[in-house]
Amino acid sequence: MGMMRHTFVIDADGKLEKIYKKVKAATMADDILKDLELAG
Repeated sequence: MGMMRHTFVIDADGKLEKIYKKVKAATMADDILKDLELAG
């Protein structure tokens, strides 16, 4: 087992909104922006 990368999205109130597991640094920003557009 090697390193595992996770990303946590926290809202303005400090509440954990989403956990992304096994993320890829090259595509993570785009994935988060797409999710935010769908939610907003």
